[in-house]
Amino acid sequence: MSVSNWVIVLNYNLSAHCLRLLDALGQAPDFGVFIVDNHSREDDYAVLRKACTEAGAQVLALGMVQPTEISQPIGSGQRLILASAPRNLGYAGGNNLALRALQATLGPQAQYLVLNPDVVITPTSVQALFACAADICGPAVYEHYRQSISRDNQHIDFSTGFAAPPGTPLNCLSGCCLKLSAHALERYGLLPEENFLYDEEVKFFERVHRAGGAPVYLPEVTVEHLGSASVGKRSMHYFYYIFRNRLLYFLQEAGPRYHRPGRFARYYAAWWLGTFHTNLKQRNWRGAQGLLLAVWHGLRRVSGPLPD
Repeated sequence: MSVSNWVIVLNYNLSAHCLRLLDALGQAPDFGVFIVDNHSREDDYAVLRKACTEAGAQVLALGMVQPTEISQPIGSGQRLILASAPRNLGYAGGNNLALRALQATLGPQAQYLVLNPDVVITPTSVQALFACAADICGPAVYEHYRQSISRDNQHIDFSTGFAAPPGTPLNCLSGCCLKLSAHALERYGLLPEENFLYDEEVKFFERVHRAGGAPVYLPEVTVEHLGSASVGKRSMHYFYYIFRNRLLYFLQEAGPRYHRPGRFARYYAAWWLGTFHTNLKQRNWRGAQGLLLAVWHGLRRVSGPLPD
């Protein structure tokens, strides 16, 4: 494959966002775009497939098998690929589908930009991220719902998964726009799939930290993140995955490794109680239900998608 830089976009019922993003990136000839449809509704996937096919995309049904050849040229060296997952594999699982396929085809010089479909970005910003020599880097992320650039997740106390004390070196970046080199994937592995949705960054960067690595932050590159476009920030699923996965992180990763149960319990209880109270005050009963299920399933070590 002649193109070694690839943007990976995961779609789940967000074809309008994907097509907007594809339109924004379509003028740049020096990187490819690999869209994975994560088992969206039939109508949503039909819209995405039609637009991608008209743009000359190679359409794959990846399933769980790596393709042996990805070879549809787009324009002057650029490529466009649309692959469909056999079921909803979650955030990391869907992105890993593309990463595995590309890693099996490309050489060690390859770079990948994992990009949420609800991120607003320019080709110039994509090129700046690919031009960075670091194995892992990311931009400043302007969170639309906060109306500000968020840096909350850049300094993590990996013993708890919560924010680290002042003075802690930058050790984590947002997963909504994250550049990974082929070398980084070889050294640190793929994105952790157990969470299904949310908080994958903490587990991945804890792994990077233990291996002696660190990401590079590029404040001169800014993207806008609309945030939780696929589930909504008041939904049961949002609160369920956020709180269950943080509990699972401690029980399965941080607790056995760092042995700070008291600190985690204080932070988690304050966070959970405050959020539960807010949901009750706002009469968001589904959000409150998600919080209760999060603790119940977290304590039972239930990972993956929310059980029916």
